[in-house]
Amino acid sequence: MIQDHYAHPDFVVDISDHYKKKMEAIMAFSSQFHDPNSTEPETKISSPEFLHFLEARAREMGRIIGVKYGEGFNVERAPGVKDLSSLL
Repeated sequence: MIQDHYAHPDFVVDISDHYKKKMEAIMAFSSQFHDPNSTEPETKISSPEFLHFLEARAREMGRIIGVKYGEGFNVERAPGVKDLSSLL
């Protein structure tokens, strides 16, 4: 999975129907993200922009395949398929 560094994806999965659930799962760890009252040192994921970045990345990946939200992945070896229709 491509996270916060940029890498050209080998394939992208449409997550438009699941984006809200993905963000709910991420926010289960909300203490790791921006808290304006925190006195802890800021990290990459605790910056105020990080959650906006996650949405922008999902939109960027979605744009590649013509959907609202996408998740990009990289592979070390070519994935196999039983027939071409499974790539649609």
